[in-house]
Amino acid sequence: MPAGAHIIPADHLPRWTRSAVMVRDCQDGLTDGDGVLTQGELAHYIQRLERERDQLVATASSTRTVDIRLRDSHAMLMDMQAAGVDGLSYLPDEIAALGLRPELNARVVEMLMKDDDTRIGTITQGILDHARGRYMNIEARSMIELNSRQRALDDLREIARALELL
Repeated sequence: MPAGAHIIPADHLPRWTRSAVMVRDCQDGLTDGDGVLTQGELAHYIQRLERERDQLVATASSTRTVDIRLRDSHAMLMDMQAAGVDGLSYLPDEIAALGLRPELNARVVEMLMKDDDTRIGTITQGILDHARGRYMNIEARSMIELNSRQRALDDLREIARALELL
């Protein structure tokens, strides 16, 4: 995000929840979110949905779900433009206030997407424990996978410390 970019919390635009914004930034699990959805990222998401819709039409499949996501994403982009904002932050307020490194913000987003089954939108001890379990259960078959798992567990430990969780 360029210096001086105008970023506001997602729920400052009346129609949108932080969860709705996060899903678009994570592009349905295909990319990692970083806590801020920019207009450019949203435009890219819309283009991907349009390609997906074209493929569905070509195979005579239903486009209903994609049409709804396209409609809502176009509306979100128009709302961002009308509000004059470059991006929407969807990190929980208590996380945003910590000023974590970008890598840790991405790990928080990952936990919200993969470990927050209740969609409460914040990091609790239960969500943190679920994420730890997820990483502990990954079988590391190479040194790269082992290092990746350890890095994730170190990130979770740092987030836990910052949030004063166990």
